[in-house]
Amino acid sequence: MKTILCAACEVQLVPSRNGVFVIQHAEFGPSAVWKADELKCPKCAARIVANFSNKPLAEYWQNKQFQAMLKLAKRDPHKLVECYDFEKSASAHAG
Repeated sequence: MKTILCAACEVQLVPSRNGVFVIQHAEFGPSAVWKADELKCPKCAARIVANFSNKPLAEYWQNKQFQAMLKLAKRDPHKLVECYDFEKSASAHAG
């Protein structure tokens, strides 16, 4: 695993939740489901999501597989992270 540091505390982040589902959203709604790990700073409790799988578990165009994966991901809210595509937020902040 790569060494990931907390910029504020200058300590290494530690795993807090392994194998979280990340639902990536685009302008049209959910677009992909990924697996990743949540890391936490032991001093300030800042959290990040890192160590993503090489490819999504499912994408929106794989309709049946994607719907099944969304359902599985949403089963346990403690293992779920929703990610909104930065293209959407970037366009919202543009001029």
